[in-house]
Amino acid sequence: MRARLEHRAAEGALFFRHWLRHPLGIGAMLPSSLAVARAMACDLPLDRPGAVLELGGGTGVVTLGLLEAGCPPERLIVLERETALAAVLRRRFARVHTIEGDARDIETILEQRNVTRLAAVVSSLPIKWFPIADQRAVVAPCFALLGEGGALLQLTNALVSPLDRDALDLEGAETARIWTQFPPVQLWRYWRAARLAASRDKARPDRTMNEFDGTQRYRTIWISDIHLGTRGCKADFLLDFLRYTDSEYLYLVGDIVDGWRLRKSWYWAQSHNDVIQKVLRKARKGTKVIYIPGNHDEWLRDYTDHHFGGVLLLGEAIHTTADGKKLLVIHGDAFDGVVRYARWLALLGDWAYDLTLQLNNIFNLARRHLGYPYWSLSAYLKSRVKNAVQFVGDYARAIAAEARARQVDGIVCGHIHQAEMRDMDGVLYCNDGDWVESCSALVEHFDGRLEILHWMKLRAFDPFRPPSREELVLADEEQ
Repeated sequence: MRARLEHRAAEGALFFRHWLRHPLGIGAMLPSSLAVARAMACDLPLDRPGAVLELGGGTGVVTLGLLEAGCPPERLIVLERETALAAVLRRRFARVHTIEGDARDIETILEQRNVTRLAAVVSSLPIKWFPIADQRAVVAPCFALLGEGGALLQLTNALVSPLDRDALDLEGAETARIWTQFPPVQLWRYWRAARLAASRDKARPDRTMNEFDGTQRYRTIWISDIHLGTRGCKADFLLDFLRYTDSEYLYLVGDIVDGWRLRKSWYWAQSHNDVIQKVLRKARKGTKVIYIPGNHDEWLRDYTDHHFGGVLLLGEAIHTTADGKKLLVIHGDAFDGVVRYARWLALLGDWAYDLTLQLNNIFNLARRHLGYPYWSLSAYLKSRVKNAVQFVGDYARAIAAEARARQVDGIVCGHIHQAEMRDMDGVLYCNDGDWVESCSALVEHFDGRLEILHWMKLRAFDPFRPPSREELVLADEEQ
């Protein structure tokens, strides 16, 4: 008894050390109990041909449960990423095939070992927190080898399905809940759907643009407030937008690069480079790209009326629509009294906005964990706080008054991160929104009609699961 207790204590200490190093990589707060292992083993289809694959072996508790359920050790393959834990598994289960490796490389790992058929897959990975591309990299090769009728058993404490069933074309159900584990865990069983696409289309008759037949063409596109160089920039969603849309004119209406933030701390992801390259590629292919700097990229105003890589920099522009309307295109910061006359307050507001975005991310991660949809804290504050509502109204009226004074039919601007299109006493006010929260753009159809596109809604994207870079690169290669 004493030896067993010492062994369990050593196991727990090893697990806890690795949990401290990689809390999201390990996922659970405590190693799995035998009750968990036995619950997983109960659903093990040993009558099917092929190997049994365990993903995330940990300290070997689930492995022991699978062996106790009658799985021959020679038939069991256990994958563990952590070197020390893999060594423990090899010592404890000498006849089991223990492999040190990353589950996202499972296709290559199994191929190298000539594994051509799986009877079952048992996973303790914290797969709920994997990006959708990584979930697919783990799941797709497993189901390819499971064949018809095969199932994947997934352990989770996420309270909701840890796998995105729609995105992965899977069906699944919770089969057990173990309350004796802390925190309580659930066991989910997944199988390949016959085909979910038809049922999804039936359930969503207004499916808009989630599945594309090809590039959507417009006469003109306006986008602004991308804020490249900040962690809040949704560059991956913008890349998807640029991939699936094309236009004769593309207006970049200010705050494309966030110089304010870059001066304080450097941040520049690969996806931010990709956005720049994508815009330059459009310019090379014949799109007329006009860049109108804003307050966050104000240093570019020293270079207006110049071309850079096929992109024309202007302080402002007059755009004539296909039906003859004249639209003034400006960023709009000149009509923000705080930016013009109290720069210190604008910088403080920028810091507060960034903090709100960070709180928004934390808040929505918790909501997602509980199975609730995305909800924008900053958008709520804008719509409910009296001063914010008044500021947005005053800004729109000031912008519309400028359009009226210039004797144009309407105005297109950005700056306040609130997409909107409305008539203001005979002047059309258009704000194209931003790519930090709303992921919106203003487009002109070939008959002159204007429309605001909310890209995440049109594409039915999860705000925390952008399209992977690999998917975007593959899509570009198809063009």
